[in-house]
Amino acid sequence: MERGVYFDGKTSNPYPCELAYDVTTKSIIVSPDGLTSQSWPVNLVSHSEFKGVGKTTLQFGTFPFQSIEYTDHTAFANQVSHALPKRKEGFTAFANELVNSGLSGAIVLMILVSSALISVYVFVLPWMAEQAVLSLPMAYEVQFGEKVYESFIANEKIDKKKSKALTQFAQNIDFETKYPLKFTVIDDNQVNAFALPGGHVVVYTEMLDKLQKPEQLVALLGHEVSHIKNKHSLKNMGREFSGKIFLGLIFGDAGGMLDFAFDKAHSIAGLSYSRNMETEADLKGLEVMSHNKLDSQGMVGLMQILQKEEQKTGMSIPAYLSTHPMTKKRLANIQKAPQPIDTKPLGEDLLKTWNELKK
Repeated sequence: MERGVYFDGKTSNPYPCELAYDVTTKSIIVSPDGLTSQSWPVNLVSHSEFKGVGKTTLQFGTFPFQSIEYTDHTAFANQVSHALPKRKEGFTAFANELVNSGLSGAIVLMILVSSALISVYVFVLPWMAEQAVLSLPMAYEVQFGEKVYESFIANEKIDKKKSKALTQFAQNIDFETKYPLKFTVIDDNQVNAFALPGGHVVVYTEMLDKLQKPEQLVALLGHEVSHIKNKHSLKNMGREFSGKIFLGLIFGDAGGMLDFAFDKAHSIAGLSYSRNMETEADLKGLEVMSHNKLDSQGMVGLMQILQKEEQKTGMSIPAYLSTHPMTKKRLANIQKAPQPIDTKPLGEDLLKTWNELKK
């Protein structure tokens, strides 16, 4: 006989018991101290997922289960292990055990499932939505960006003269992209600029006023165009609005996506970039300057101007810095980046349009 512990399934009281295995009837004989002995046919006995170290727990019947616990590696344990089906492992068995454990088990299972669903929504769905929007053809991305742009500028005051000058200025720069770039200047006292999916770059007049050299404007445009080329706005949009975007893409609801873009135009324009995105845009912007053989110190000067604006006493953080967060590390990375070996003087057309922008 093997000594073990018996639980009646109705209370938490443990009852010391004697255990034996009847080979003839293929039953486990359970004899709790002071209680009537029982015979458990092994076809009605199963392993419990809950067990102590070096012990096995078996349950009998239906809920509320009776159970026994006994020490492993004994003659009785060996006999029973050969008679019973192999223990079920993994989450499914664990979940079944919880379900069969009554209200407390069901609550635990509900918490686990809810936590898993929340994790999927918070981490997996945004990643999936980001990958989905990145698969958009350029033509659709441009169409989407146009919709966002039209919605955004509906209530903005466009400086047409400076927009034309900025476009002419940008035409002197090779951004090495197939996107149909379009440049707009908005008359506003915000120190701000941003890029939209598909090719639109918007710069505010106050930002232009802060720039001191044309190379700094090249740096600003190179940085913003790099956001477009690397689809940073799309990535942000996918993560920020993952539920709506993902479902729209899955069900092919292009019209609904465009309506959503209309509703969220200002939100999309104001989404903050991650530090990794900012670093990537900084370095790609430097590559634009190097490719065009322009002094990359223009990027350093741009960052110093923005940093100075941030540090002004009594002023809130400029709008540009709310979506393009400044860090000392970013500035240090720019200063350490390789500088172009040979530079060339600024062209007359570029200088002319620069002067028009600064009037």
